[in-house]
Amino acid sequence: MFGEIPMFGNCTKKFDKKGRIILPSFCKAEKDDKIIVQRSTNNDYFILVNFSKIEDELKTCIANSDDDKLAILTSTVIALVKVDTQMRINLKSKDEKFVIADEIFLHGNYDNIQIFNSEKDYQNYIDKLKKSR
Repeated sequence: MFGEIPMFGNCTKKFDKKGRIILPSFCKAEKDDKIIVQRSTNNDYFILVNFSKIEDELKTCIANSDDDKLAILTSTVIALVKVDTQMRINLKSKDEKFVIADEIFLHGNYDNIQIFNSEKDYQNYIDKLKKSR
């Protein structure tokens, strides 16, 4: 299942004509896995995370009346996508065109995958993190 075991790795993926990408093998996706597409809080990249993880966080926020965290979680969720039989997800549907590049850079980040428009954008993000330390 997507994100069930730590996901480490980097790769570049191209979209097919229907706006789908094949998920990298390091994410261990399975047919019918539900994946949330989420915007990072600083809008530098997008995140793919297992739906059940977000669902658990939402339940915890509601149970603890943590309205601030609930607002952040719900405002960053963009779409719910489903893995098909060929381990693809659609990131460029007719209604949801949040990814505009023809090729994207994916970074496995333990329990999620970060999506950048290019490897250069990923490197810029890393440089920014290093400077903030």
